[in-house]
Amino acid sequence: MSLFYQAVFCILLAEMTLFTILLIPLPGSIKRPMLQFLTKSPLTSQIRTYSKLVFIYVLIMFLDSLRGLYTRSHDSQHNHPGHHHDACSDAFARSKRLYDQRNLYLTGAVLFLSLILSRFLNMIADVLQSEQKMDVLKSQAAKQSKEYMRLLDKENTKDTEVDALKEKVKEAEKAIKELDIVKKQAKQTADEYMRLTDRYVALERKTSGFDEDSKSK
Repeated sequence: MSLFYQAVFCILLAEMTLFTILLIPLPGSIKRPMLQFLTKSPLTSQIRTYSKLVFIYVLIMFLDSLRGLYTRSHDSQHNHPGHHHDACSDAFARSKRLYDQRNLYLTGAVLFLSLILSRFLNMIADVLQSEQKMDVLKSQAAKQSKEYMRLLDKENTKDTEVDALKEKVKEAEKAIKELDIVKKQAKQTADEYMRLTDRYVALERKTSGFDEDSKSK
């Protein structure tokens, strides 16, 4: 295996490892920061930019392997029947065809996993963004609920104060009515007192006049 295909094989192993890590059911406290790092980190963005160049290079290798496999298959089918081939040539041709097949499968697997991994990471980014929006909406809803409860408590407090003021007004009105009754009773008592006083004075005058008449006789 040449150095280029060894690099492609290492890329395949890295993609399989990353995909396996993403599929492992890790705890939320570990997986969530890891996913945020994979989707929002500047380093990850640079790696994804370089991976696009690597993807193009692997695609070229895939097309080259496909072309080589097609060429060798075409040559083997169109050889002249009477043409003599030695064992060494046939073995070499078969080995080259096997190499082309291996390279084709290797580069094809890398391209396929690259597409799946890219789409999977985009889906994770969308999910994280949706979760963040949901968290923001939840916090806003909680704040609005607290504000509503505060206003409701304030309204209930106002209603309680209004009820208390109404009770005080009723008590004041009752006290005023009782005071009016007491005033009327006091006025009646004073009038009765004045009437009795006048009668007493009149009786006293009559008594005094009667005594003076008795003395003069």
